[in-house]
Amino acid sequence: MTKRIALLIATGILGLTSTANAAKCKFAKDEVDPFTEVKTLQTKWDQLTSTWMADSREIDGWISVIAVDDYVALWLKLDYTVKPRSEPSDASLKNVIVIPEGAPLLILMPDDSIIELPAVREVRADAYAVAPWDHPMDVNTWTVRAAANIKYAMPPEAIAALKAQDATDLRITAANRDFDIEIHKKSRTDFQNAFACMDL
Repeated sequence: MTKRIALLIATGILGLTSTANAAKCKFAKDEVDPFTEVKTLQTKWDQLTSTWMADSREIDGWISVIAVDDYVALWLKLDYTVKPRSEPSDASLKNVIVIPEGAPLLILMPDDSIIELPAVREVRADAYAVAPWDHPMDVNTWTVRAAANIKYAMPPEAIAALKAQDATDLRITAANRDFDIEIHKKSRTDFQNAFACMDL
């Protein structure tokens, strides 16, 4: 009798935990194609950086995890701001951020291990320049703003590792330089939960 009660209590706790985890999952897309019966799940976008002093940062990042049946990918959205010394050329704007196909995203874990994910395809950021006279807060400097959406393939072992512990830092490998993002402490749980939500 005692063992049965203990089992019922344990089962109830597991059920509550599962429900609590499910409640944390917010999807931008959760649908099944009526023709192909392919299911698509995509988590909402979670910001990796703090919203405090966002205007003073060079780079901001958001992540979303998408699963199409058994295929899972990480989407990384970047907003990048730089202040060149002179007016940028059209050619330079096309090359502000270039992610080659297969370029790795490096994810640093608390145990100092590194997970490496390859970019699915080449991505060039959409970039534009803001002239000094159009920028009331900085009338002496050109500003370049760029945005990129990058998709990274996720093998099963990477998904398992990211479910097991949160990540602390990202390094985005681009053609001309690397971009580093330190994941804000309050965002690390959101990062980890995004992968756990793929089980629901």
